[in-house]
Amino acid sequence: MKPNAQLIAKIAFVGAWLGVLAVAWIYGGFMKLLPEPLSSSSSLWGPVFVTLIGLGVASIVLSLFALERLGSDERKMAIGGIIGGALVIVGVGLFIWIVRAVFTGLGRI
Repeated sequence: MKPNAQLIAKIAFVGAWLGVLAVAWIYGGFMKLLPEPLSSSSSLWGPVFVTLIGLGVASIVLSLFALERLGSDERKMAIGGIIGGALVIVGVGLFIWIVRAVFTGLGRI
């Protein structure tokens, strides 16, 4: 069975943008604009970050795989998956960097 490139691109697109929404929810919870997804003392933050980064990488890889097989009119989903996956990776990395800087700054007080 040959994989359908259009379906792969759609899955990567939806997965990447769900990841972007999850990262936005994490930021909103950190800034107290939204309910926090996890408590600050939860031990699940590490697995959440690893899962989101894995989702971003998988979206990029799947989109690149599908991009080669799609026609010029059908590439929008694959390109959206690449952009969304990159936003997830950068968003999680920035969040970790910001939180580390905040807690390091609090330790100096």
